[in-house]
Amino acid sequence: ACGLAKTSEVYQVHSTHSNDKTISIDVYEDGILKTLIGASGNVTFEGETGKRLMCNFEFSGRWKAPTDAALPAFAPSTTTPFRLQGGTFTLGGESIKIAKFSLDMGNVVVPRFDVDAAGGILYYMIVDQDSAVSMDPEADKVAGYDFNGLWLAHTEAAVSFAVGDGTDTATFTLPAVQIKELAGGDREGILTYDYNGQCNHSSGNDAVAVAVT
Repeated sequence: ACGLAKTSEVYQVHSTHSNDKTISIDVYEDGILKTLIGASGNVTFEGETGKRLMCNFEFSGRWKAPTDAALPAFAPSTTTPFRLQGGTFTLGGESIKIAKFSLDMGNVVVPRFDVDAAGGILYYMIVDQDSAVSMDPEADKVAGYDFNGLWLAHTEAAVSFAVGDGTDTATFTLPAVQIKELAGGDREGILTYDYNGQCNHSSGNDAVAVAVT
C-alpha cells in the first residue's frame, strides 16, 4: 500500500493504478477498536550502522466509527531484525563508507472522493511519487570518488545496498541516483558529505526496487 508492486519477492515502483493496494489498519486502545480502511501511504526505510533498519509508515484512510473490542491474541515475533551491518553498499560501483541511510518513497496520497461512498471518500490513492535517498558518505579525493564533479555535471550513479538478519537479505537497487544537495559534514572528526539524491528511472519503472532473498 506504499506504491511498490510485488512480483515474487521483488517490490518495485510502478505506474499502473490497478497494481495499487489499500489496507485496513486496526488499533486497540484501552478496550476500544479504532480502524482506518482503504488506506494508502508512504514508507521511509532508514537506519544507522549497527542499528536496526526501520520502515517508518504514514498512512491516510477512511475513518471508521470506533467500537468496543477486547485485545486479540498476540504472539511476539522471534525473527531477528535486519541491521545495518555486515552488508554491502556501493555508490556508482564504488565501495563507499556510510554511517546512516534513508530512502523516502516520497508518495503523494490523496482521497478519491465519491458522493456514493460512505463519508464521501471511496479510498485513498497515490497520485505521484518522488523517491529520494540520503546518506553521509566519507569524503574522498577527486581521484577516488569525485562527489562535487558528479554533482556539478548532474551525473547519475547506481546505488546498491544489501542488509540482512543472517538468514534473509533485502537488497535495495536504485539504478540512477542524481545528487540534489551536497553539503560538507563532520562525523566526530571524519570529513563527510550530507548527500541527498533523487531516484530516477533508468529503464522503465525501475527507480526503486527491493528484492528479498
